[in-house]
Amino acid sequence: MIRVSTGINGLNEMIDGGIPAGHSVAIIGPPGSGKTTFCLQYIWDGLQKDDHCLYISLEEEEDRLLQTAMNYGWEFKKYIDRDMLSLIKLDAFDITGTMDRMLSELPKLINKNGVKRLVIDPFIHIEMGFADDHKRRVNIYELIRRLAKTGVTTLITTENLEGVHSHFGILESIVDAVFLLQIIRSTERGALIYAFQVNKMRWSAHSKDIKPYAITGRGIEIYRESNVYWSEKE
Repeated sequence: MIRVSTGINGLNEMIDGGIPAGHSVAIIGPPGSGKTTFCLQYIWDGLQKDDHCLYISLEEEEDRLLQTAMNYGWEFKKYIDRDMLSLIKLDAFDITGTMDRMLSELPKLINKNGVKRLVIDPFIHIEMGFADDHKRRVNIYELIRRLAKTGVTTLITTENLEGVHSHFGILESIVDAVFLLQIIRSTERGALIYAFQVNKMRWSAHSKDIKPYAITGRGIEIYRESNVYWSEKE
């Protein structure tokens, strides 16, 4: 089985060497947990391996994403100039039009450009745009199905406000894998603990442990040799 490196220090070893090629992964976490940094780091790793990459943003403009990447030393602009990377901003307020574009145009674009790595960030805007859970589930399922047929390996970010499930609890039941980013406030130390866990991964052995991570000047680093502990009162 071909596996795709995440580019996240400490993570590949937790997931049997990487993400199975062609799989979809939900990155779930609250605001400030590093979801976008995680995705940019994944794309940067792909560019270093000569993978054609596509980043779809439903929130940040291209210049903001480029600046965020540069803060970590990731010079995306030169890869855009070489047609190795495309950054596309879609309308988060026209959900019907945006979803239609992703269903019809996105697979064609992936196949035409030979895209190996895809990011959709943040998907919560799409999820919130549907009137009921049935339409939400049907559309998300169809999008993931069409992406899988292209063979692209996809990261999709979404939010959770509390607990381990996404806001609507639908995306994680459809994708192949779920990576959970948590921010835990320690009452004993008065500090924020960043905790990472693989909640689901099809076709792959993976660590079940909760590991601390940090957002450093080099991006996200997961401390695989350590564990996170907190008491019930926290």
